[in-house]
Amino acid sequence: MNLRQIEAFRTVMIAGSVTGAAEALAISQPAVSRLIADLEYSLGFDLFDRRRGHALQPTEEADALFQEVDKAFVSLDHLMRAGRDIQSLRRGYLRVVGPPFVSNGLLTEAAAAFLDSFPDVSVSIEARPHNEVVEMIALRQQDVGVAVLPVKHPAINVQRLADYRAVCVVAEGGPLAAQRSIRLELLESEALISATTGTQIHLMTEHAFRKRGIRPRIRVNARTQEAACYMVAQGKGVAILSEPLPAHIRDYPGTVIKPIAPALPVSLGILTSNLRVPSRRVREFVNAVRAIGARV
Repeated sequence: MNLRQIEAFRTVMIAGSVTGAAEALAISQPAVSRLIADLEYSLGFDLFDRRRGHALQPTEEADALFQEVDKAFVSLDHLMRAGRDIQSLRRGYLRVVGPPFVSNGLLTEAAAAFLDSFPDVSVSIEARPHNEVVEMIALRQQDVGVAVLPVKHPAINVQRLADYRAVCVVAEGGPLAAQRSIRLELLESEALISATTGTQIHLMTEHAFRKRGIRPRIRVNARTQEAACYMVAQGKGVAILSEPLPAHIRDYPGTVIKPIAPALPVSLGILTSNLRVPSRRVREFVNAVRAIGARV
């Protein structure tokens, strides 16, 4: 018994004749008859009543076999459709992760663009500290990550995304809003809305202050860019954030974005596992991240 014989049997049952089956399969009538005969020999019983002068009639055994065969072909058709869906990215699940300032901006915008093209793919976005982002990609708990460089890990492939810079968020109408750029020395007398302790942005700004002998007065630790901007707009201090900034942060009411001089560079990279070949889904999402990152 082989698949070609089963296919011929199923087609005869559906078409109702050897002639119809031959047309559907694009083979000759004798070829169909031979396949059916070989199948009957393998099974050890007749599938059709071939009495001369009568239309081809399925036996009781043929009806029972057809029910099972049709179930199998329906399942096979389902598998074929699933394969086509996966190949065309109409189905699937994608897990992405980054630090909060990336997850709430760059990754969210990339996911929205990705889903415009592949609406049936589900995407989860997690915000985690830098070390957890690296660990989750290394352990293949996430498919794509974005993190502040450098990242060095034998299980991680790192693609440089872009070089950005930190910026200062000040209150609209305040004295610092009139400055073309903000020197860190100007912030020594200001209350600082700081990123969460231990994040890469917090460590970077802390290092920059220490290098200049500046002791900032940290008034609030803000876990998100939205929280930092809200505090700035309420006159509670100034904040240092990192680009790329999403539009709703760049245009946050009551705040003004100012460059920092000298610049505080921030390099971002795209992280994927080195332990498996990236799927097409992963490659397409990485392309979406690159496209969004290039706009800043």
